[in-house]
Amino acid sequence: MADDYDLTAALVAHIKATCPGFVYVDEAWFHKPLDDFPQQTPAALVYMADDLAGQLGGMGARQATQTVYGVFIVSAKGSVLRDRRKELRQALFGWQPNPAGAVMSFHGGGMEDLQGRYAWWKDFWRIDNMLRVSNHP
Repeated sequence: MADDYDLTAALVAHIKATCPGFVYVDEAWFHKPLDDFPQQTPAALVYMADDLAGQLGGMGARQATQTVYGVFIVSAKGSVLRDRRKELRQALFGWQPNPAGAVMSFHGGGMEDLQGRYAWWKDFWRIDNMLRVSNHP
């Protein structure tokens, strides 16, 4: 059994605590922009986007992994979007969720949709982990 390195809840809590410009922060319940977003904006919605495996370590007891998280920013267009992106990047870049672990790094981002009332921006953030593999229940 391997340790669980899902930081989704920790990311939601960290964004809530450090990004006061977001009115709504939660785990995403979708993976593409919605036609009718029901929450107040600006909003940040977090989800685990990808888990990438590296090589097994010595004796197969450890494996390097990279976990990528997506953060939807849903907001009005223009300066509101730019300000929320800046706030999010200041909060997440170099954030160390576990004092003995790796830091969060920017992985990429881009506009997902830009029409009507909302801009849908998506940032991707990556953290490197070392999974411990165990044959014990």
